[in-house]
Amino acid sequence: MTFRNSFFDTALIKDKLKKSSWILTLYSIILFFAVTVANAMLIQNIKMEYANASEPEKTDRILKHVNSMISLNNEFVKIIIVIFAVVSALTAFYYINSKKQVDFYHSLPLCREKLFFISFEAGILYFVLPYIVNVFLTLLILAGSGLFGYLSIGSMTANVLINLLYYLAIYSVSVFACVLCGNAIVAILGSCVLLAYFPALIFVVFAQLKSYYRTFYSSCYSVTAMVRNASPAFDFLLAAPRGVGVFRIIAYLFFTAVLIAASAVLYKKRPSEAAGHAMAFRISMP
Repeated sequence: MTFRNSFFDTALIKDKLKKSSWILTLYSIILFFAVTVANAMLIQNIKMEYANASEPEKTDRILKHVNSMISLNNEFVKIIIVIFAVVSALTAFYYINSKKQVDFYHSLPLCREKLFFISFEAGILYFVLPYIVNVFLTLLILAGSGLFGYLSIGSMTANVLINLLYYLAIYSVSVFACVLCGNAIVAILGSCVLLAYFPALIFVVFAQLKSYYRTFYSSCYSVTAMVRNASPAFDFLLAAPRGVGVFRIIAYLFFTAVLIAASAVLYKKRPSEAAGHAMAFRISMP
């Protein structure tokens, strides 16, 4: 008998998080230094730099700096989020690459769809929990420094949600790669291919066109826009600090929903014997 009552089981997700407590600890430490400590140092520098500045100049510059702390202009945090998304997917679905573990999980009285969504939701929480905690700590430091009034709550909330949206999109791509592959190393390579192949292809094509055609005028084409549209990871890394358009957000929500649905269907059809093989499905084998 299998239980199908809900794809969200708090007890099972907590158990999954306990078994992967190392990744929560690692993410918490890295984000503490990358977000909380970095912003605390920035706040201290702001207070020292503008202590004697005139009021109009002081207000404008503090507004700019404070509202840039949790935004899309922090390249280091964006790189961390991309890496975390891939690592989270590989960790959450690592068991499907081990014959012993996959036999154990598939022997539980749970339907395949529920197993998939429990692992998928745990992988999201690996990043979301420490990220939200460190954002909250940053707000506490802002409040203690007396600069909280300069912060735009709406803008900060939008930036946090956009970061989470990109994490979810990149994470979904990596989960799709994990389900397609039967080996952890191949899953890593598969994630890299899905996230970087088309941007790399665009760069190679334009490099060849510039090399072999003297009359080729690359300025007629927006290479950056093409690269952004080819991969959620590159789109995130190249996203403008001022934000992301509504159409792009809707597109990513649809793109992520389709990937999740496709991954769930493939997971259900994925043979347990595929664990340890390079590819999980015959149709994808060379």
